Formats: sequence, C-alpha cells, structure tokens
Amino acid sequence: LTRPGRATEGERTWTNSCHAYDPPVEEKEHFHDRRKMQVDGDPPNCAPPAQIHPYPSHPRMSVRMSVYSTGVRPVFTRAYIQGRVYNFLERPSGWRCFVYHFTVFLIVLACLILSVLSTIDQFQALAHTTLFWVEIVLVVFFGVEYFVRLWSAGCRSKYVGIWGRLRFARKPISIIDLIVVVASIIVLSVGSKGQVFATSAVRGIRFLQILRMLHVDRQGGTWRLLGSVVFIHRQELITTLYIGFLSLIFSSYFVYLAEKDAVDSSGSTEFGNYADALWWGVVTVTTIGYGDKVPQTWIGKTIASCFSVFAISFFALPAGILGSGFALKVQQKQRQKHFNRQIPAAASALFSFLVQVKTKRKLKSIDKDNGPASPTMPGVTHDPVFDSGRELSSDVYSSVGTGIQSEKKLTDSWSNRYKRKKPVI
Repeated sequence: LTRPGRATEGERTWTNSCHAYDPPVEEKEHFHDRRKMQVDGDPPNCAPPAQIHPYPSHPRMSVRMSVYSTGVRPVFTRAYIQGRVYNFLERPSGWRCFVYHFTVFLIVLACLILSVLSTIDQFQALAHTTLFWVEIVLVVFFGVEYFVRLWSAGCRSKYVGIWGRLRFARKPISIIDLIVVVASIIVLSVGSKGQVFATSAVRGIRFLQILRMLHVDRQGGTWRLLGSVVFIHRQELITTLYIGFLSLIFSSYFVYLAEKDAVDSSGSTEFGNYADALWWGVVTVTTIGYGDKVPQTWIGKTIASCFSVFAISFFALPAGILGSGFALKVQQKQRQKHFNRQIPAAASALFSFLVQVKTKRKLKSIDKDNGPASPTMPGVTHDPVFDSGRELSSDVYSSVGTGIQSEKKLTDSWSNRYKRKKPVI
C-alpha cells in the first residue's frame, strides 16, 4: 500500500515511457491516447497508443473484413484485393454481386436455349452461327473467372501456396468449372474445322456444357437445404416409402395373377409377365397413366382400384412431408437471420454495461484506498491541492480527521436521542 498522492516506481517508469512517445502527425489521425482519470494527485497512467486497423494482424486469418465500423480507409494491398475478390465471387452479398451473378445466369440460360434450338431443323443454321460466337465469349469469360477464383483463394489460410491452390482446385464445383471450360474448347476447336457440332463425339462432349447451370449455385445452398430437410424427416420418409413399396409389389403381383390369361381384342396378353405388371404399377402410383396396359377382367379391375386408392395415398405422402419440411426450414433460417441481426446490438449493450460496472467498482476501490480524501465523506470539501500532485502535510491530515470524528459523534448522539424504545408488556 502506498500513501495517497505518491506513485510507485513501476507507475513512474510507465508514465515516463508513455510521455516519451510522440507519434508523428500522420499517425495521430489513427491513434487514440487513452489516459486514466487522475485521483488525489496520481500521475496519469496512460496506455500505449493503439492503432485501430480494419484488418487482423495476419491478413490471411480471416476473409470477412470489417472496414465500415472503424471509419479508417482501407489500404489497397494484395491481401485486401484478394479478400474482396474472393468475397465477391465465392460469398456474394449486396446488389452488385446480385447483378453480376444474375447476369451470368442469364448468359448461361441463353446459351442453353441456343443449344436446344440448334437441334431443331428450322432454327439450326441461325442457332449454330449465334451459338458459336456465344460459346467463344463464354469460354474466355469462364476461363478468366476460373483463374481469378484460383488466385483470390489465397486470401484464406488453407488455400495459401501451391498446395493450397490445388486443394481449392480439387473442390467439386472447381472440377466442374474446369471440365466445362475444357469441353467448350474441344467443341469449338472441332466445330471450326468443318460442320459445327456435327459429330456424335462432339455432341457427347457438348452434354457436359449443361453443367454450367451448376455455376449458379456454387455454394451448394440448395443441396444443403434439401439434404437437411431429408435428414430431419428421414424417419417419416422411410416409413411411407417402405409401405408404398410393399403395396406396389403385392398389388402388381395380384394383378398379374388375375390378368395373365386374359387376352384383348387383338389376341395378345396385356400382362404377359410380372415385369409388365410392375411397369403398370409404377405408372399407376405415380399418376402418370400412359394407358398402354389396362386390366381386362373384373377381378383385375377391382384389385387395381383398391391398389390405386391405397398405394397412391402413401406415395403422395413424401411430397407433403418435404413441402412442410421446406417451409419449417425456411422459417427457421429467417428466425436465425433475425437473431443474428440483433446480436451486435445486444453485444454492444452488454459491453457498455460491463464497462459501466467496472468503472463504478474502480471508483469505489479508489475512494476506499484514499480514505479521508474521498469526496463523498461529509464535512470535507474539494481542495485544489489534491489536483496538484503534491503530498499533504500531517497538519492537514490531523485537521481533516478531527473534523470527521466530531461530526460522527454528533450524528450518533442525535440518533440515540430519537431512538424509539420498545414497549414493556
């Protein structure tokens, strides 16, 4: 314990080191000098100046860079540009990203429509010419985008270096992008020599270009949502599919037994084997109804009617289960998004409350350590000598202590005089 107004050796050393630091004018704009409150002549206990930088100490540890809350202009370094490009391509958010990715989707959709028109004789000539130039543009665009994605992936720690880039290239969506680019180059190179897209081999390779539609959902959010819904309701789906499959097998077999000897007007048998009965059962329970096979006998028609009412109800249940599961999952995601939006405000309020509590405790501890110099004690007035940093003399301490003791005695005497006595029964 030290007397009020006297700093320890460590505090004097720390204070001298703090006052010895004089940042240049350029750094003063980004630095904040935080000093503790002076109490009873204590020297200022200042913290070292800290620069508020919008990025972490290691730029590859994080990609989500908060440059909006600090008010500091970002430094356009290589890591910063990589992070912004990676977020723009791999983690789109905002209207600019929406416009870019929606434009890419429209171009891919137009290319797919032209591919369909190229197989029709009426539009074959026009579609081939237009499709050839559109393919050239798409090959150049997707090729450049692939290498830009590969370069920007270096902003993440797990994709740093050559091996990190190879890890990024081994992702399923990256492999699909590379296959689409290579397939388009092969189609263009073969088609430019003769008849465009004529050979069967080129047409087979051209089928790979349909995989461009997977470029729209690179993050796989649709498939993850579908997988989560199926996993959550897996028990109900398995039960309904199992019962429906059993009803399909038994009903098809009973129809086969009833219709195997029946012949139609042409003299042929509709259900000559069990495979024909299974085909009829699948077409019936899926409500397609091609009408190529129809029961002829009344027994077969009765079995088919019961089968249609019973089996179709079970085969239709998975659609309702998946529909309700999707609705609940979307509602849960909306609730989670709303909760995440409230987290920063709640964290800020909690942080302010903790800072306030800590400040009050620190002031109470300072008042307790200072003793007579506490400004909350009665009979003691504020003296500017406390702010000067000089020590108080023993006469001042004795006079203050005498005044406090006399006032305390006076208060005790008045409280004892007006104290109510308990009645004696």
